[in-house]
Amino acid sequence: AELRATLAELRATSSNAGAVLSPDSPLIVALEKALGDASDTAKTVKDFAALLERQPDALLRGKAAPKENR
Repeated sequence: AELRATLAELRATSSNAGAVLSPDSPLIVALEKALGDASDTAKTVKDFAALLERQPDALLRGKAAPKENR
């Protein structure tokens, strides 16, 4: 009897886990968005680091004024 109860609980747990881990579950959708945001942030930091490598004084001087056509 205890084995049957354990098996029933295992089936219920497995079913719940399947619902949580399905590709369209809110958890998975939120995780995918968070990973995408983290990836975008990492790219921005990488680009900023590259800018500072090229122009170490960029933090002090700010963005360069746009050049006008003459």
